[in-house]
Amino acid sequence: MMVAERASTISVVGSALSMGKMGGRPWRALEDALRRAGIRYDVRKTESAGHAVDLAREAAHAGASLVVAAGGDGTIAEVVTGLMAVPAEQRPDMGILPLGRGNDFVRALPFNGDADEAVRRLSGSAHALDVGRMRCASRDRDEREMYFINLGSIGFAANVTEAVARYGRNMGGTWPYVRGLVASLAAWRNRRACVTVDGTPHDQTIFTVNVANGRFYGGGMHAAPRAVMDDGLFDVVIMEGLSMLEVFRYMPNNYSGKFDSIAKIKQIRGREVTVTTDEPMLVQLDGDVVGITPARFDLVPGAIRLRY
Repeated sequence: MMVAERASTISVVGSALSMGKMGGRPWRALEDALRRAGIRYDVRKTESAGHAVDLAREAAHAGASLVVAAGGDGTIAEVVTGLMAVPAEQRPDMGILPLGRGNDFVRALPFNGDADEAVRRLSGSAHALDVGRMRCASRDRDEREMYFINLGSIGFAANVTEAVARYGRNMGGTWPYVRGLVASLAAWRNRRACVTVDGTPHDQTIFTVNVANGRFYGGGMHAAPRAVMDDGLFDVVIMEGLSMLEVFRYMPNNYSGKFDSIAKIKQIRGREVTVTTDEPMLVQLDGDVVGITPARFDLVPGAIRLRY
């Protein structure tokens, strides 16, 4: 869902996933916190995937000074995409009320899960964060362009994302990702890819490639332990072809973020990234599969002002 402030009014827009929680305890706690803070708001419910993009853009054009994504990573990405359609000089600040399944983006921010604290942060200082832009083919082969604020993945991580969407929409926490990982491993095979970072090609067999602005994915796993969201650079993590045994051996490193000791993981910084593959591979952005390779990424520095 998305919250938009215009004068003293906040509009809340719910994605399909967030709407499932609107009548439950997490949303009621946030509603109570908004009421205690004296914030007036109305609720706008999305009707389909991607609708929050339109609603965020409409809120900005209507004069909102603050647009708040109340939901998970997918909702945040849609709101970012909607705001990026607005000229920078007219773009409102953004806020977040975490209400998603994984909430991976906010893991790198000082959110502690308390509803009153989350609402107080809507009045906090605005920090300029970088935004990623990605162009890839849709499964119908039409090119599409999208924005993201956390990260994009190609390879095994994207296949897990698709499995999570199939099996785990009604579950929270890490379990859907573990189930998706196990379901995806049996059918997985490493593939050839060329990952070009700021003009330098890295041609090899890959397991996963993460193009990251944020640090976390998969319900708390490290996608890019060194990523900083306001440094003007992506952290590109290339995991070379891994065997099933190596996947399980290195699983603890996904949670500790200790990648430096693994020879098959490269960590590179850059502003422009292109991934081409011998055969089409899935591309995921901020928790949703959005298309297939080839994919091109570039960074827009300081594009979103986030209050936290």
